[in-house]
Amino acid sequence: MFRLDVIDQEGDSVLRVAGRLKGEAVDILWEQTCGLAPPYTVDLRELVFADARGLEALHHLEQSGVRLIHVPELVRMQLERTS
Repeated sequence: MFRLDVIDQEGDSVLRVAGRLKGEAVDILWEQTCGLAPPYTVDLRELVFADARGLEALHHLEQSGVRLIHVPELVRMQLERTS
């Protein structure tokens, strides 16, 4: 299961990612973020799993200036390994 909500908070975009970031979910994330210019925020509070493509997407977003918040500890460790 995967859910992506786009929320406008005081003029800033926040993308809330929930569930499993894998397969088609990664494509959905790319589609939603391709029209947004940083800075914006991706909230990972409800992320439960990210496969290699999902981690690659998150790493790319972060390196592009996107702010990742509430990153699960295991995901943060995996992202730091790819840096």
